[in-house]
Amino acid sequence: MKFIKQLLAKNLDKIKEMRLCANQVLEKHLQCIAD
Repeated sequence: MKFIKQLLAKNLDKIKEMRLCANQVLEKHLQCIAD
């Protein structure tokens, strides 16, 4: 069980990072449109 929980935790971290990256890209894109 511990191994599975660790795997899930790692995947959650990756998803959070991907979301952060996506948000940053979106913000830059929106700024370009606004300018």
